Amino acid sequence: KEKILLRPSLVWDRLTVRERKEVYTFAEDYKDFLNSSKTERAAVITIEKRAQKNGFSRIGRPGAQKKIYKVLKNKAIGLAVIGKSEYLFPT
Repeated sequence: KEKILLRPSLVWDRLTVRERKEVYTFAEDYKDFLNSSKTERAAVITIEKRAQKNGFSRIGRPGAQKKIYKVLKNKAIGLAVIGKSEYLFPT
């Protein structure tokens, strides 16, 4: 009976101390995002700032860009990384 019954376990119990710290860091950053982005327009502003900080540039700027974004009516934002991912398209 003990061998065939599934014992449920939490992923949290399997995480290392380092992984748990990463989870907390991510959660705190996400809470900060939610607190600063109460509306879709505020969220777009926050996402645009983070995108620029991470090397994204607005579509239509001169030069070849690999990381681009476009803001739509200040209510939505789309981000893209141009290229081929080895994870999605293994060779």
